[in-house]
Amino acid sequence: HSSYFKLRTGLKKDGSILARELYARNNGGAYSSHGHNVLESVSSQFALLYPTENLRFEGLTAYTNILIAGAMRAYGIPQYCAAMESHVDHLAATIGMDPLDYRRQVMFKKDSPINISNWSINTFGLPEVIDKCEEEIGYRDFRKQEKTAGSIRRGIGVALSSYGQSCFPWSVEMSGARVMVNEDGSASLFVGSSEIGQGSDTAMQMIAAETLGIPHDSVNVISGDTDVCPFDVGAFASRQTYVTGHAVKKAALACKNQILDYVAEKYAINRSRLDIKDAVVIDIKSQQAVDQLENVVMKMVYNIPEPTTICHDASFHPTDNVLTYGCSMAIVAVDTDTGRVEIEKLVSTMDSGRLINPQAAMGQLIGGNIMSLGFGMTEQIIIDPDKGIVLNDNMLDYKILSFADIPDIEAYFIETDEPSSAYGNKSLGEPPCIAPAVAVRNAVYDATGVPINKLPLTPERVFEALSRSRETSNEI
Repeated sequence: HSSYFKLRTGLKKDGSILARELYARNNGGAYSSHGHNVLESVSSQFALLYPTENLRFEGLTAYTNILIAGAMRAYGIPQYCAAMESHVDHLAATIGMDPLDYRRQVMFKKDSPINISNWSINTFGLPEVIDKCEEEIGYRDFRKQEKTAGSIRRGIGVALSSYGQSCFPWSVEMSGARVMVNEDGSASLFVGSSEIGQGSDTAMQMIAAETLGIPHDSVNVISGDTDVCPFDVGAFASRQTYVTGHAVKKAALACKNQILDYVAEKYAINRSRLDIKDAVVIDIKSQQAVDQLENVVMKMVYNIPEPTTICHDASFHPTDNVLTYGCSMAIVAVDTDTGRVEIEKLVSTMDSGRLINPQAAMGQLIGGNIMSLGFGMTEQIIIDPDKGIVLNDNMLDYKILSFADIPDIEAYFIETDEPSSAYGNKSLGEPPCIAPAVAVRNAVYDATGVPINKLPLTPERVFEALSRSRETSNEI
Protein backbone atom coordinates (compact mmCIF):
# COMPACT_ATOMS: atom_id res chain seq x y z
CA HIS A 1 0.00 0.00 0.00
CA SER A 2 1.24 3.45 -0.82
CA SER A 3 0.69 5.38 2.38
CA TYR A 4 0.38 8.94 3.62
CA PHE A 5 1.20 9.75 7.24
CA LYS A 6 0.78 12.89 9.27
CA LEU A 7 2.51 12.85 12.65
CA ARG A 8 2.40 15.26 15.55
CA THR A 9 4.32 14.93 18.82
CA GLY A 10 4.06 16.99 21.98
CA LEU A 11 7.37 17.50 23.79
CA LYS A 12 8.67 18.95 27.01
CA LYS A 13 11.60 21.36 26.79
CA ASP A 14 14.02 18.50 27.47
CA GLY A 15 12.57 16.51 24.57
CA SER A 16 10.51 14.08 26.66
CA ILE A 17 7.39 12.93 24.86
CA LEU A 18 4.03 14.05 26.26
CA ALA A 19 1.72 12.97 23.45
CA ARG A 20 1.81 11.39 20.01
CA GLU A 21 -0.68 11.53 17.18
CA LEU A 22 -0.73 9.68 13.87
CA TYR A 23 -3.09 10.03 10.94
CA ALA A 24 -2.59 7.28 8.35
CA ARG A 25 -4.16 6.96 4.93
CA ASN A 26 -3.61 3.91 2.72
CA ASN A 27 -4.24 3.66 -0.99
CA GLY A 28 -6.08 0.35 -1.35
CA GLY A 29 -6.67 0.52 -5.08
CA ALA A 30 -9.83 -0.82 -6.65
CA TYR A 31 -10.68 -3.33 -3.87
CA SER A 32 -10.29 -3.32 -0.11
CA SER A 33 -8.16 -6.50 0.08
CA HIS A 34 -5.85 -6.15 3.12
CA GLY A 35 -6.30 -2.40 3.59
CA HIS A 36 -7.81 -2.24 7.08
CA ASN A 37 -5.61 -5.06 8.37
CA VAL A 38 -2.46 -3.25 7.25
CA LEU A 39 -3.59 -0.14 9.11
CA GLU A 40 -4.28 -2.29 12.16
CA SER A 41 -0.69 -3.54 11.97
CA VAL A 42 0.53 0.06 11.84
CA SER A 43 -1.61 1.04 14.82
CA SER A 44 -0.12 -1.74 16.95
CA GLN A 45 3.49 -0.70 16.31
CA PHE A 46 2.73 3.02 16.67
CA ALA A 47 2.17 2.58 20.40
CA LEU A 48 5.29 0.58 21.20
CA LEU A 49 8.71 1.95 20.25
CA TYR A 50 8.29 5.51 21.57
CA PRO A 51 5.98 5.16 24.56
CA THR A 52 3.66 7.78 25.99
CA GLU A 53 0.39 7.67 27.90
CA ASN A 54 -1.31 10.02 25.43
CA LEU A 55 -1.88 8.52 22.00
CA ARG A 56 -4.23 9.22 19.13
CA PHE A 57 -4.41 7.14 15.97
CA GLU A 58 -6.72 7.57 13.01
CA GLY A 59 -6.54 5.38 9.94
CA LEU A 60 -8.34 5.44 6.60
CA THR A 61 -8.21 3.03 3.67
CA ALA A 62 -9.17 4.69 0.40
CA TYR A 63 -10.64 3.10 -2.71
CA THR A 64 -8.95 4.43 -5.86
CA ASN A 65 -9.23 3.59 -9.52
CA ILE A 66 -5.84 1.88 -9.80
CA LEU A 67 -4.37 -1.57 -9.27
CA ILE A 68 -5.14 -3.44 -6.04
CA ALA A 69 -2.79 -3.18 -3.07
CA GLY A 70 -2.34 -6.37 -1.05
CA ALA A 71 -0.23 -8.03 1.61
CA MET A 72 3.48 -7.22 1.41
CA ARG A 73 6.49 -8.13 3.53
CA ALA A 74 6.25 -6.42 6.95
CA TYR A 75 2.63 -5.46 6.33
CA GLY A 76 2.65 -1.66 6.40
CA ILE A 77 5.49 -1.25 8.89
CA PRO A 78 8.20 -0.22 6.35
CA GLN A 79 5.92 2.65 5.28
CA TYR A 80 5.15 3.59 8.88
CA CYS A 81 8.82 3.31 9.91
CA ALA A 82 9.83 5.61 7.03
CA ALA A 83 7.46 8.25 8.37
CA MET A 84 8.02 7.75 12.10
CA GLU A 85 11.82 7.56 12.02
CA SER A 86 11.99 10.60 9.73
CA HIS A 87 9.78 12.40 12.25
CA VAL A 88 12.07 11.42 15.13
CA ASP A 89 15.02 12.99 13.26
CA HIS A 90 12.93 16.14 12.88
CA LEU A 91 12.20 16.16 16.62
CA ALA A 92 15.90 15.75 17.43
CA ALA A 93 16.82 18.62 15.11
CA THR A 94 14.09 20.80 16.62
CA ILE A 95 15.52 20.52 20.14
CA GLY A 96 19.14 20.49 18.96
CA MET A 97 20.08 16.92 19.89
CA ASP A 98 22.01 14.24 18.05
CA PRO A 99 19.38 11.91 16.51
CA LEU A 100 20.95 8.78 18.01
CA ASP A 101 21.22 10.29 21.47
CA TYR A 102 17.63 11.49 21.24
CA ARG A 103 16.38 8.04 20.35
CA ARG A 104 18.13 6.59 23.37
CA GLN A 105 16.39 9.20 25.53
CA VAL A 106 12.81 8.68 24.34
CA MET A 107 12.69 5.05 23.12
CA PHE A 108 11.04 2.20 24.98
CA LYS A 109 12.95 0.95 28.02
CA LYS A 110 12.73 -2.48 29.63
CA ASP A 111 10.58 -1.11 32.45
CA SER A 112 8.41 1.18 30.29
CA PRO A 113 4.65 0.59 30.64
CA ILE A 114 2.91 -1.08 27.70
CA ASN A 115 -0.30 0.78 26.99
CA ILE A 116 -1.63 -1.64 24.41
CA SER A 117 -3.05 -5.06 25.29
CA ASN A 118 -1.71 -8.49 24.35
CA TRP A 119 1.96 -7.45 24.11
CA SER A 120 4.70 -8.75 26.39
CA ILE A 121 8.34 -7.68 26.75
CA ASN A 122 10.18 -10.82 27.87
CA THR A 123 13.42 -10.17 26.00
CA PHE A 124 14.69 -6.70 25.18
CA GLY A 125 17.84 -6.50 23.10
CA LEU A 126 17.20 -3.04 21.65
CA PRO A 127 19.93 -1.19 23.62
CA GLU A 128 22.54 -3.80 22.64
CA VAL A 129 21.32 -3.74 19.03
CA ILE A 130 21.86 0.03 18.89
CA ASP A 131 25.26 -0.21 20.60
CA LYS A 132 26.46 -2.82 18.10
CA CYS A 133 25.29 -0.79 15.12
CA GLU A 134 26.91 2.37 16.47
CA GLU A 135 30.21 0.58 17.06
CA GLU A 136 30.42 -1.19 13.70
CA ILE A 137 29.63 1.85 11.58
CA GLY A 138 31.85 4.16 13.63
CA TYR A 139 29.07 6.62 14.38
CA ARG A 140 31.02 8.92 16.72
CA ASP A 141 34.11 8.95 14.52
CA PHE A 142 32.00 9.92 11.51
CA ARG A 143 30.51 12.83 13.44
CA LYS A 144 34.01 14.29 13.77
CA GLN A 145 34.75 14.13 10.03
CA GLU A 146 34.37 16.85 7.41
CA LYS A 147 31.12 16.17 5.55
CA THR A 148 31.52 18.45 2.50
CA ALA A 149 33.84 18.10 -0.48
CA GLY A 150 32.77 20.28 -3.40
CA SER A 151 29.35 19.20 -4.55
CA ILE A 152 29.48 16.01 -2.45
CA ARG A 153 27.84 16.01 0.96
CA ARG A 154 28.24 13.02 3.28
CA GLY A 155 25.89 12.09 6.09
CA ILE A 156 24.99 9.35 8.55
CA GLY A 157 21.50 8.21 9.46
CA VAL A 158 19.86 5.88 11.95
CA ALA A 159 16.49 4.14 12.20
CA LEU A 160 14.94 1.77 14.74
CA SER A 161 12.24 -0.84 14.22
CA SER A 162 10.03 -3.28 16.08
CA TYR A 163 7.84 -6.12 14.82
CA GLY A 164 5.63 -8.85 16.26
CA GLN A 165 5.61 -12.64 16.06
CA SER A 166 2.19 -13.56 14.72
CA CYS A 167 -1.32 -12.40 13.91
CA PHE A 168 -2.49 -12.64 17.52
CA PRO A 169 -4.80 -11.12 18.70
CA TRP A 170 -6.17 -9.69 15.45
CA SER A 171 -7.07 -12.96 13.76
CA VAL A 172 -7.13 -16.72 14.33
CA GLU A 173 -3.59 -17.84 15.20
CA MET A 174 -2.81 -21.54 15.47
CA SER A 175 -0.49 -24.19 14.05
CA GLY A 176 -0.52 -27.96 14.27
CA ALA A 177 2.18 -30.61 13.99
CA ARG A 178 2.42 -34.39 14.00
CA VAL A 179 5.59 -36.33 14.84
CA MET A 180 5.95 -40.05 14.20
CA VAL A 181 9.05 -41.95 15.32
CA ASN A 182 9.84 -44.83 12.97
CA GLU A 183 11.24 -48.26 13.74
CA ASP A 184 14.75 -47.29 12.65
CA GLY A 185 14.86 -44.34 15.05
CA SER A 186 14.18 -41.75 12.37
CA ALA A 187 11.15 -39.46 12.54
CA SER A 188 8.50 -38.15 10.18
CA LEU A 189 7.26 -34.63 10.80
CA PHE A 190 3.97 -33.42 9.34
CA VAL A 191 3.32 -29.67 9.45
CA GLY A 192 0.76 -27.51 7.71
CA SER A 193 3.23 -24.65 7.39
CA SER A 194 4.31 -24.03 3.81
CA GLU A 195 7.89 -23.88 2.60
CA ILE A 196 8.01 -20.92 0.20
CA GLY A 197 11.76 -20.43 0.21
CA GLN A 198 12.05 -18.93 3.70
CA GLY A 199 13.60 -22.05 5.24
CA SER A 200 10.58 -23.15 7.25
CA ASP A 201 11.02 -26.88 6.60
CA THR A 202 14.65 -26.78 7.76
CA ALA A 203 13.76 -24.85 10.91
CA MET A 204 10.98 -27.31 11.78
CA GLN A 205 13.33 -30.22 11.07
CA MET A 206 15.93 -28.76 13.43
CA ILE A 207 13.41 -28.12 16.20
CA ALA A 208 12.05 -31.68 15.98
CA ALA A 209 15.54 -33.16 15.92
CA GLU A 210 16.69 -31.07 18.89
CA THR A 211 13.69 -32.12 20.94
CA LEU A 212 13.91 -35.81 20.05
CA GLY A 213 17.69 -35.96 20.49
CA ILE A 214 18.41 -37.26 16.99
CA PRO A 215 20.42 -35.89 14.02
CA HIS A 216 18.47 -33.35 11.99
CA ASP A 217 18.86 -35.40 8.81
CA SER A 218 16.98 -38.22 10.53
CA VAL A 219 13.80 -36.10 10.40
CA ASN A 220 11.78 -36.23 7.19
CA VAL A 221 9.50 -33.21 6.78
CA ILE A 222 6.16 -33.39 5.01
CA SER A 223 4.71 -29.88 4.83
CA GLY A 224 1.84 -27.95 3.32
CA ASP A 225 -0.20 -30.99 2.18
CA THR A 226 -3.72 -30.38 3.50
CA ASP A 227 -4.67 -34.02 2.87
CA VAL A 228 -2.25 -35.36 5.47
CA CYS A 229 -0.87 -32.45 7.51
CA PRO A 230 -2.42 -30.74 10.52
CA PHE A 231 -3.94 -27.28 10.18
CA ASP A 232 -1.83 -24.15 9.88
CA VAL A 233 -3.15 -20.65 9.19
CA GLY A 234 -0.47 -19.77 6.62
CA ALA A 235 3.02 -18.68 5.63
CA PHE A 236 2.89 -15.02 6.62
CA ALA A 237 3.38 -12.63 9.58
CA SER A 238 6.87 -13.99 10.41
CA ARG A 239 4.98 -16.51 12.52
CA GLN A 240 6.07 -19.98 11.52
CA THR A 241 9.26 -20.60 13.50
CA TYR A 242 7.59 -19.01 16.54
CA VAL A 243 4.09 -20.55 16.31
CA THR A 244 4.57 -23.73 14.28
CA GLY A 245 7.90 -24.35 16.01
CA HIS A 246 6.09 -24.51 19.34
CA ALA A 247 3.65 -27.10 17.99
CA VAL A 248 6.52 -29.17 16.59
CA LYS A 249 8.33 -29.11 19.92
CA LYS A 250 5.19 -30.17 21.79
CA ALA A 251 4.54 -33.11 19.44
CA ALA A 252 8.18 -34.22 19.47
CA LEU A 253 8.35 -33.94 23.26
CA ALA A 254 5.27 -36.17 23.58
CA CYS A 255 7.04 -38.83 21.48
CA LYS A 256 10.22 -38.51 23.51
CA ASN A 257 8.35 -38.83 26.80
CA GLN A 258 6.57 -41.97 25.55
CA ILE A 259 9.91 -43.54 24.65
CA LEU A 260 11.61 -42.63 27.92
CA ASP A 261 8.63 -43.84 29.97
CA TYR A 262 8.99 -47.21 28.25
CA VAL A 263 12.76 -47.34 28.87
CA ALA A 264 12.32 -46.40 32.52
CA GLU A 265 9.95 -49.32 33.05
CA LYS A 266 11.79 -51.77 30.79
CA TYR A 267 15.24 -51.18 32.31
CA ALA A 268 14.12 -50.26 35.84
CA ILE A 269 15.80 -46.85 35.75
CA ASN A 270 14.40 -43.73 37.39
CA ARG A 271 12.63 -41.73 34.66
CA SER A 272 14.24 -38.44 35.72
CA ARG A 273 17.68 -39.87 34.91
CA LEU A 274 16.92 -40.58 31.24
CA ASP A 275 17.46 -38.54 28.11
CA ILE A 276 18.09 -39.05 24.39
CA LYS A 277 21.24 -37.70 22.76
CA ASP A 278 22.54 -38.49 19.28
CA ALA A 279 19.88 -41.19 18.89
CA VAL A 280 21.04 -42.95 22.06
CA VAL A 281 19.05 -43.26 25.28
CA ILE A 282 21.45 -42.30 28.07
CA ASP A 283 21.61 -42.26 31.84
CA ILE A 284 22.12 -38.57 32.62
CA LYS A 285 23.80 -39.26 35.96
CA SER A 286 26.40 -41.70 34.67
CA GLN A 287 26.44 -40.43 31.06
CA GLN A 288 26.37 -44.07 29.99
CA ALA A 289 24.35 -45.43 27.09
CA VAL A 290 21.27 -47.42 28.08
CA ASP A 291 20.32 -48.50 24.55
CA GLN A 292 20.27 -47.30 20.98
CA LEU A 293 17.07 -45.41 20.15
CA GLU A 294 16.53 -47.67 17.14
CA ASN A 295 16.57 -50.76 19.38
CA VAL A 296 14.14 -49.20 21.85
CA VAL A 297 11.64 -48.20 19.17
CA MET A 298 11.82 -51.64 17.55
CA LYS A 299 11.03 -53.23 20.93
CA MET A 300 8.09 -50.88 21.42
CA VAL A 301 6.59 -51.42 17.96
CA TYR A 302 7.15 -55.20 17.91
CA ASN A 303 6.21 -55.83 21.53
CA ILE A 304 4.08 -58.96 21.24
CA PRO A 305 1.97 -58.38 24.37
CA GLU A 306 1.44 -54.65 23.79
CA PRO A 307 2.73 -53.28 20.46
CA THR A 308 2.43 -49.52 20.12
CA THR A 309 3.03 -46.70 17.70
CA ILE A 310 4.95 -43.57 18.63
CA CYS A 311 2.97 -40.78 17.02
CA HIS A 312 1.63 -37.59 18.55
CA ASP A 313 -0.26 -34.53 17.38
CA ALA A 314 0.03 -31.12 19.00
CA SER A 315 -1.11 -27.60 18.32
CA PHE A 316 -0.10 -24.21 19.62
CA HIS A 317 -1.86 -20.88 19.80
CA PRO A 318 -0.11 -17.86 21.34
CA THR A 319 -1.79 -15.92 24.11
CA ASP A 320 0.27 -12.76 23.69
CA ASN A 321 2.76 -11.19 21.29
CA VAL A 322 6.40 -10.25 21.72
CA LEU A 323 8.74 -7.98 19.76
CA THR A 324 11.74 -8.33 17.50
CA TYR A 325 13.93 -5.21 17.56
CA GLY A 326 16.16 -3.81 14.82
CA CYS A 327 18.50 -0.92 14.10
CA SER A 328 20.03 0.24 10.83
CA MET A 329 22.65 2.92 10.23
CA ALA A 330 23.78 4.20 6.85
CA ILE A 331 26.54 6.44 5.53
CA VAL A 332 25.76 8.18 2.23
CA ALA A 333 27.34 10.60 -0.19
CA VAL A 334 24.95 12.96 -1.96
CA ASP A 335 25.94 14.68 -5.19
CA THR A 336 24.10 18.00 -4.90
CA ASP A 337 24.64 18.72 -8.62
CA THR A 338 22.82 15.58 -9.79
CA GLY A 339 20.77 14.34 -6.81
CA ARG A 340 22.49 10.96 -6.95
CA VAL A 341 22.79 9.20 -3.60
CA GLU A 342 25.61 6.71 -3.07
CA ILE A 343 25.29 4.42 -0.06
CA GLU A 344 28.83 4.00 1.20
CA LYS A 345 28.00 1.66 4.04
CA LEU A 346 24.95 0.07 5.68
CA VAL A 347 25.04 -1.69 9.05
CA SER A 348 21.98 -3.53 10.37
CA THR A 349 21.59 -5.34 13.67
CA MET A 350 18.68 -7.31 15.05
CA ASP A 351 17.38 -8.98 18.18
CA SER A 352 15.54 -12.02 16.82
CA GLY A 353 16.04 -14.10 19.94
CA ARG A 354 18.10 -17.27 19.59
CA LEU A 355 18.89 -18.26 16.02
CA ILE A 356 17.56 -21.69 15.05
CA ASN A 357 19.48 -21.71 11.76
CA PRO A 358 22.23 -19.04 11.85
CA GLN A 359 23.21 -19.33 8.19
CA ALA A 360 19.63 -18.96 6.98
CA ALA A 361 19.09 -16.14 9.49
CA MET A 362 21.97 -14.15 8.03
CA GLY A 363 20.55 -14.69 4.55
CA GLN A 364 17.23 -13.31 5.73
CA LEU A 365 18.84 -10.28 7.35
CA ILE A 366 20.98 -9.30 4.37
CA GLY A 367 18.23 -10.12 1.86
CA GLY A 368 15.72 -8.02 3.77
CA ASN A 369 18.18 -5.12 3.82
CA ILE A 370 18.55 -5.30 0.05
CA MET A 371 14.78 -5.37 -0.36
CA SER A 372 14.45 -2.30 1.87
CA LEU A 373 17.04 -0.42 -0.16
CA GLY A 374 14.99 -1.10 -3.26
CA PHE A 375 11.95 0.36 -1.50
CA GLY A 376 13.98 3.37 -0.40
CA MET A 377 16.01 4.10 -3.51
CA THR A 378 14.48 2.87 -6.78
CA GLU A 379 11.23 0.93 -6.65
CA GLN A 380 8.01 2.76 -7.54
CA ILE A 381 4.94 2.03 -9.60
CA ILE A 382 4.43 4.98 -11.92
CA ILE A 383 0.77 5.60 -12.78
CA ASP A 384 -0.73 7.94 -15.35
CA PRO A 385 -2.70 10.37 -13.14
CA ASP A 386 -5.43 10.86 -15.72
CA LYS A 387 -5.99 7.31 -16.94
CA GLY A 388 -4.79 5.20 -14.00
CA ILE A 389 -2.57 3.15 -16.30
CA VAL A 390 0.66 1.67 -14.93
CA LEU A 391 3.48 3.10 -17.03
CA ASN A 392 6.30 0.83 -15.87
CA ASP A 393 4.69 -2.62 -15.76
CA ASN A 394 7.84 -4.52 -16.74
CA MET A 395 11.16 -5.43 -15.15
CA LEU A 396 13.08 -3.02 -17.39
CA ASP A 397 11.25 0.10 -16.22
CA TYR A 398 10.41 -1.01 -12.69
CA LYS A 399 13.85 -0.57 -11.15
CA ILE A 400 15.03 -3.19 -8.66
CA LEU A 401 18.60 -3.19 -7.41
CA SER A 402 21.15 -5.23 -9.33
CA PHE A 403 24.26 -6.63 -7.69
CA ALA A 404 26.16 -3.60 -9.01
CA ASP A 405 23.82 -1.33 -7.01
CA ILE A 406 24.08 -3.12 -3.68
CA PRO A 407 26.35 -1.31 -1.20
CA ASP A 408 28.63 -2.70 1.48
CA ILE A 409 26.22 -4.29 4.00
CA GLU A 410 27.25 -5.51 7.43
CA ALA A 411 24.70 -7.52 9.39
CA TYR A 412 24.81 -8.67 13.00
CA PHE A 413 22.54 -10.40 15.51
CA ILE A 414 22.26 -9.77 19.22
CA GLU A 415 20.89 -13.05 20.56
CA THR A 416 18.42 -13.09 23.43
CA ASP A 417 16.50 -16.06 24.81
CA GLU A 418 12.75 -15.57 24.37
CA PRO A 419 10.96 -17.79 26.94
CA SER A 420 7.61 -17.81 25.13
CA SER A 421 9.01 -19.59 22.04
CA ALA A 422 10.15 -23.14 21.37
CA TYR A 423 13.90 -22.51 21.64
CA GLY A 424 14.29 -18.82 22.43
CA ASN A 425 13.61 -17.64 18.88
CA LYS A 426 11.69 -14.59 17.68
CA SER A 427 10.46 -13.42 14.27
CA LEU A 428 12.95 -12.90 11.46
CA GLY A 429 11.26 -13.13 8.05
CA GLU A 430 9.91 -9.57 7.78
CA PRO A 431 11.80 -7.38 10.31
CA PRO A 432 15.00 -7.02 8.19
CA CYS A 433 13.20 -5.04 5.47
CA ILE A 434 11.85 -2.29 7.74
CA ALA A 435 14.57 0.14 8.88
CA PRO A 436 17.32 0.36 6.19
CA ALA A 437 15.37 2.56 3.75
CA VAL A 438 14.73 5.28 6.30
CA ALA A 439 18.27 5.04 7.69
CA VAL A 440 19.39 6.08 4.20
CA ARG A 441 16.76 8.84 4.08
CA ASN A 442 17.94 10.18 7.41
CA ALA A 443 21.54 10.05 6.23
CA VAL A 444 20.56 12.19 3.22
CA TYR A 445 18.87 14.61 5.63
CA ASP A 446 22.03 14.71 7.74
CA ALA A 447 24.15 15.34 4.66
CA THR A 448 22.05 18.11 3.11
CA GLY A 449 19.82 19.49 5.84
CA VAL A 450 16.90 19.02 3.46
CA PRO A 451 14.07 16.71 4.63
CA ILE A 452 12.79 14.57 1.77
CA ASN A 453 9.60 12.95 2.97
CA LYS A 454 8.75 10.75 0.01
CA LEU A 455 10.30 7.47 -1.07
CA PRO A 456 12.05 6.27 -3.15
CA LEU A 457 14.95 8.73 -3.11
CA THR A 458 15.44 8.83 -6.87
CA PRO A 459 18.04 11.28 -8.20
CA GLU A 460 15.24 13.36 -9.71
CA ARG A 461 13.40 13.60 -6.39
CA VAL A 462 16.55 14.47 -4.45
CA PHE A 463 17.66 17.03 -7.04
CA GLU A 464 14.26 18.75 -7.05
CA ALA A 465 14.21 18.91 -3.23
CA LEU A 466 17.69 20.45 -3.18
CA SER A 467 16.73 22.92 -5.90
CA ARG A 468 13.65 24.04 -3.96
CA SER A 469 15.81 24.50 -0.89
CA ARG A 470 18.28 26.64 -2.87
CA GLU A 471 15.46 28.84 -4.06
CA THR A 472 14.19 29.47 -0.54
CA SER A 473 17.43 29.64 1.44
CA ASN A 474 20.33 30.05 -1.03
CA GLU A 475 22.32 27.76 1.24
CA ILE A 476 22.59 24.58 -0.83
